[in-house]
Amino acid sequence: MYSKNIWLAGSAIFIITFTLFSFSLNGQFIDLGGYGGMDYSAWSKNPFICHLSSVILHSVNAFLFFVFSFMFFDRTELNHDGKNPAGVIVPAAFSALFFAAHPLRAEAVAWISFHSVVLSVFFCLLCFLSYFTYAENRQISSKKRKFYVFSVILCFLAVLTNIIAAAIPFLLLLLDYFPLRRLNFSGNQAIKRFLSENNQQLKEKIPFLAIAAIALIIYLSTSHIPFHGLSIAKIIYLYGFYLIKTAFPFGLVPVYQMPQNVLLPDIIFIAAICSFGAVSWHFRHKNPLFLYAFLYYIIALMPASVLTAGDRYSYLPMLSFALLFGYAGGKMALSLKKGRKFAYAAFSSIPLLFAGISFFQQKAWADSETLWLHELEYYKNCDIAWSGLANKQYGNENYGLALMYITKAIELNPSHFPYKCDAAKIHLAMGNHETAFSLFSSAIPINPGNYPNADNACSLKFKHEEIFQKEKMFVESIEMRRNIALSLYSTVSLLLKEKRYEEAAKVTENLVALMPGNPDAMALHAYALAGIGDISAAQELCRSALSINPGHREASAFLKQYPDKK
Repeated sequence: MYSKNIWLAGSAIFIITFTLFSFSLNGQFIDLGGYGGMDYSAWSKNPFICHLSSVILHSVNAFLFFVFSFMFFDRTELNHDGKNPAGVIVPAAFSALFFAAHPLRAEAVAWISFHSVVLSVFFCLLCFLSYFTYAENRQISSKKRKFYVFSVILCFLAVLTNIIAAAIPFLLLLLDYFPLRRLNFSGNQAIKRFLSENNQQLKEKIPFLAIAAIALIIYLSTSHIPFHGLSIAKIIYLYGFYLIKTAFPFGLVPVYQMPQNVLLPDIIFIAAICSFGAVSWHFRHKNPLFLYAFLYYIIALMPASVLTAGDRYSYLPMLSFALLFGYAGGKMALSLKKGRKFAYAAFSSIPLLFAGISFFQQKAWADSETLWLHELEYYKNCDIAWSGLANKQYGNENYGLALMYITKAIELNPSHFPYKCDAAKIHLAMGNHETAFSLFSSAIPINPGNYPNADNACSLKFKHEEIFQKEKMFVESIEMRRNIALSLYSTVSLLLKEKRYEEAAKVTENLVALMPGNPDAMALHAYALAGIGDISAAQELCRSALSINPGHREASAFLKQYPDKK
């Protein structure tokens, strides 16, 4: 009977969640990051399919969290006599609806570039459920050990999907503390005693910890996070920021501009998280749920605390607040002998209010123009928003407006070289080749290793100086941003054929500098140098090319044509 009620309630939550977020299915594909989903590759950027998979996955997460909440509350005083699990279904439903309908979910679900966050939490929830099933009984049977193995595999999949899941080992340890109560812990307990009394529980976390550690090492070595700009005050501010946004989900935008220095007006965010921690610690003996929720929030948000603020990063940490909300609803209903239906209705109004806000929040994600205009309503100096509007207008071939927007983005962030490349692209479409060349050239010193900038700059230079007549080929090369070698090799071949050796020498010198150790570039430079009479330097280049590739045909042919007299 109880199982049937759980499935009915869970199915209702799935349908409600899917219906709420189905309004985002007609949205466009707004890309601001790597979209790693298989559906992206399979459906070639079909917005409807990508949005559909994201909405379905979020609805499944709501169902899984409902099941997790039921198992969680079933071990609390909400089921004080252990004989009334049906009374736990309503609080679990409150928790799931709070999580599913909250406006902070709109970004992760509607912005399919961050589909990986939703998918990672899917694996996290399955991992929690599997571990809960394994550890809920004091006596661990051999049959239940398979659930431990499943939880390890699911942890691997979660971390592989998104780095926010790196907190799983510590979140599982929190489950041991509460509600499983497998962890023997007291405030004045010595560390050595704690380790000895919880030896088995700690050993169980080693595989999870190893997976998370390896993932973090790989992530930190490849992501280039600017740790120099971080401070303890900023991290605490970020924790308070998400806490306040959970309680008052207004002014939600895709990109938040965090303060460079935490000032007096920002103290409210720091005070909020510190107060939450103090209250949780004070009631830790009377009700461990508060401390569990606080520690869960701190740990779950930790992998994202070094990143820029974004609603998507609250997807996993939000579960603790949802549990608190469901617990409060269930506790109030239990304390009332009369008026329980009124209490349930009152608590249901909060997810309903959040659902209404989420509905309007999804409208901001209809396309990139509405999204970035929504951003500028709150942060007028957001360079990313101005750049996004510029790209939208460029796609609409409204080049004048696109140029105005990208110019504003460059003013706000002059060191971000892609903005200059976008501006050059717009000037190129408008026929301003000289300006486009200047912008591409100015982007090269900012990021010297960006070959397409050099490719575009060199191609535009030759186009502007009319060294050759095949303009269409170079326009296509610029628009497609082809590899630098293809463009410059074509240019050098034409220059050598026309015996314009000085120009060819300049181009090949740039090519050798951009592609050091490339024997093809060395041989081309050698022929150009020979054309201007610098035979000895050309011979040295060909010898270097042959030392790299002894069978290089062009270098060997050059030395036969110009034999070394030494």
